[in-house]
Amino acid sequence: MIVRRPRFLPLLLLCAALGPCEAQTGSKPTRTVLVLHSLEEGPGWVQNVTDGIRSVFARDRTFSWVFRYEYLNVLDADPRDYPAIFRLRFPNVRFNAVICVDNQALDFAVTHRAEFFQGVPIVFCGIDRYDPDLLRGERDITGVTEELDFPGTFALMRLLHPDAKHLLIFANSTIRAEYAAYERLAAIARQEFRQEMTLEFWEDPELPDIRARASSIPADAIVFTLAYFSDSEGRPLPLAEGTQAVSEAIRRPMYSCWESVFGSGIVGGSITQGALVGEAAGALALRILRGAEADDLPVERRGTSRLLLDWNELRRAGVPLHLVPRDAEVVNSPFTFYQRYKTWVWAGAAVFAVLLALLVVSLAYGEAERRLKRRFGHSEQRLAAALEATGSGIWEYDPAHGETFYDTRWFTMLGYAPDTLRQEFNTWVSLLHPDDREHARDEVARHVREGTDFSIEFRMRAADGGWRWIVSSGTVAERDAAGRGLRMVGTHVDVTERRRAEERERMQARQLIQADKLASLGVLVSGVAHEINNPNNFILLNGRMCSRVWKDLEPILGDYHRAHGEFLLAGMPFSEAWPRISQLVDGIHEGAQRIKKIVQNLRDFARRDPGDLSGEVDPNAVVDSAVTLVRHLLDKSTDRFSTSCDPAVPRIRGSFQQLEQVTVNLLTNACDALPSRDRAIRVSTRFDRQAQRVLIEVADEGTGISAESRTRIFDPFYTTKQDRGGTGLGLSISYTIVRNHGGELTLASEEGRGTLATVSLPLAGADPGTEDRG
Repeated sequence: MIVRRPRFLPLLLLCAALGPCEAQTGSKPTRTVLVLHSLEEGPGWVQNVTDGIRSVFARDRTFSWVFRYEYLNVLDADPRDYPAIFRLRFPNVRFNAVICVDNQALDFAVTHRAEFFQGVPIVFCGIDRYDPDLLRGERDITGVTEELDFPGTFALMRLLHPDAKHLLIFANSTIRAEYAAYERLAAIARQEFRQEMTLEFWEDPELPDIRARASSIPADAIVFTLAYFSDSEGRPLPLAEGTQAVSEAIRRPMYSCWESVFGSGIVGGSITQGALVGEAAGALALRILRGAEADDLPVERRGTSRLLLDWNELRRAGVPLHLVPRDAEVVNSPFTFYQRYKTWVWAGAAVFAVLLALLVVSLAYGEAERRLKRRFGHSEQRLAAALEATGSGIWEYDPAHGETFYDTRWFTMLGYAPDTLRQEFNTWVSLLHPDDREHARDEVARHVREGTDFSIEFRMRAADGGWRWIVSSGTVAERDAAGRGLRMVGTHVDVTERRRAEERERMQARQLIQADKLASLGVLVSGVAHEINNPNNFILLNGRMCSRVWKDLEPILGDYHRAHGEFLLAGMPFSEAWPRISQLVDGIHEGAQRIKKIVQNLRDFARRDPGDLSGEVDPNAVVDSAVTLVRHLLDKSTDRFSTSCDPAVPRIRGSFQQLEQVTVNLLTNACDALPSRDRAIRVSTRFDRQAQRVLIEVADEGTGISAESRTRIFDPFYTTKQDRGGTGLGLSISYTIVRNHGGELTLASEEGRGTLATVSLPLAGADPGTEDRG
């Protein structure tokens, strides 16, 4: 190792207290940050790391910053002098954070932490071959590692010099600060090039020796440098100047990973970016100063390198530019014509664009005028063709005078000849289905009164006596001063086929419902009924046998007791056991009957649903039955299950089995969402008097539903439980069931807080099939 004691150490000690610092003043709280560099001040790497750190703090508005900088100069100073110099430069200075750059700075901070940095968080960066042992068990330390990209640079060298047969590596074996990087470099080089190239290492190179041996370097050699060069007396040369001198002496393509030597005679490489390293370390330090714990911030192992190439060196090495990777940045390239005259190019392009635009506008105006004339001529034909294609009929209505107009398609879509019916409002009313007539007429009257557009659906009698489903869409063409409609126009569209398709979808939905029930029963019925019924039959049979045995034994034991006095039966005096045994035997029989009833409920749940939605259903009975079915799952999932059923809740119209299935699905989902047994599930029923709706609510304190999943949660086959056997049909089927009942199924969820599922259903007096048609 090259160790030289500074010649002017007394002068350094005398001036130590005048160390560099920079401050941002203001009324905000002040924080003092020490940036401790291993190298001397001056190299590009050192300055770029400092600039990266400063750029992070410059964007902060929380504190006023005081920066202190210290350079250990590990290449030219005696490390034994560091503590004495540090005491004089920073007497009684309390730092809020220390940022150590490179290994030696971190080693100094850890070694002397008790004296200089007690309780101060430390952030490191630029560390070669990081190992937690470097921290020696110290806490409150984190940082960013530096992994020089040797493989990336070697790949670049091989790409740009495919005919190279010799690799020469300059490195330092006696400088402790660089030895770790040298070891890794040597290992990677031997692995990368052991077969295709001859490797040669020049350790601790001196410039005079290199000049003397330069002629012996093969012409097909390429060079990699990771070295500080020295003169004939072993004195280190400035890094950039030494590298430049070596490049001129050997006249071979030379590469490196060091930012400080880029632009000093090397072609390039995968260069470590000091600014990126500094920014990463500064960001960690800022998070700590804002309150984060250093031990909670893991050490970052990020890539801080990018491919850089010097155009002048590429040309000198004779490297064809087509070999340069697209992701590499080439600096010092000569200006192109565009780069030199960019302003004039853009100005000329702008003038040309304006002139061209004026020409185009002029031509377009003339063409637009011609097209407009043709468009007016064809507009009526296109409208007629569009209406013909969609099968739409046109109507017009004047409410004030009761006048109407129906076009030909309005009649023909129902099978009537246009001249067989009158052009009047009552013609439409008379053709309406009796069940739809009052509602449709009132809706039109309301929209006329309010002056609003509408779209309603109803049935009309066709010429063949059948009923056609029609969607009538109307818009207000004129209004009076009060906003009421004076004239309305609209269309009739036959949607009979769509309604039939919807009916087919409902049939398919019922089939899906049955399939989902069978899937659930595969777990519930098969797993419970089979395992419980057989032993329960033994209990029932043996319970009856035990009852008969006891009836036979009871008088015998009674006579024995009267003749011989008290005796023990099952560890109890006979006089105490006698009245209890009958109760115990009866309890066995009653418990077995209860098990039998539960199994029967499961079988009833699996029974095929006829799809009838006209029955009256007690919501509380639905909840009780569903809870009974999933009681085992609830007991296994939570210690905090509760029900709150309003005894006065009105009855609803629909299918008991389908609503029971919806409740079972919601309870099962709630159980699946719980991360632990101490989270609660609540199910309740209540009556919303204002909306005239019965509500069944299932609330859980589970993991919640993500925003992305909430948009697709009701889609068929979409599941977040695929790893646990989810089919993605439960909520989709539940949603369909509730809609078929004229209700709504809504989910309100917050990630990490839980989910509230609400089933809103109309009262028994409403028709589930038409509740939401409008």
